[in-house]
Amino acid sequence: MISPAPEIPEEILQRVIARLRGTLSDYRYRHTMGVAEEAEHLGELFGAYPRLLYAAGLLHDLTKEWTTAQQESFLAEHGIPCDPDLKAAPALYHGLTASLLVPEQFPELSHPLLLSAVCKHTAGDVEMNLYDKLLFVADYIEPGRDFTPCVRARKRFYRNLPQKPEDRPAYLDREVLAIMNESICNLIAKGKYIACISVRARNALLAAIGGTP
Repeated sequence: MISPAPEIPEEILQRVIARLRGTLSDYRYRHTMGVAEEAEHLGELFGAYPRLLYAAGLLHDLTKEWTTAQQESFLAEHGIPCDPDLKAAPALYHGLTASLLVPEQFPELSHPLLLSAVCKHTAGDVEMNLYDKLLFVADYIEPGRDFTPCVRARKRFYRNLPQKPEDRPAYLDREVLAIMNESICNLIAKGKYIACISVRARNALLAAIGGTP
């Protein structure tokens, strides 16, 4: 059983922010803060713990700017073999490596819900809880994203958001699926490799909401 979300002291969050400001590029830092604020807002809308999502947003791209060699070396140090699927799509490494680094650098924030959301925020997974889904969406629709599909998704998400809280979980599933579809189509259009984990995540969600696997 997952323990209840903890209270997160503000001084810990400020320490994380100071670390990010000193280590991330300006672009990545702005994106990270945008995701943290968006994730917190989504937490309020969907009845999740907002500050835990804010912290997850701060930490989701902790290793995003590492080189592929650094990502693979870090995994090797932790006894994790390089999955051929991730090796073919190295941009996905950072979710996994960040989720492993958080307990080492910020043990106060190593809650299972936070680590799961950080790990799954880019490719998704066959099993995704509410926090996984909210961070996944926040990463795509945060206000700083000016890529046309992201702008379109952000407008669509808030335009169609149900007024009744009980209608929102099913709506969230549909929006996660829409983002997965858009991301996969964009990779296809660019002639890039589609990670199997992304396809499996998309198909699992499609089946769960009553589509055709």
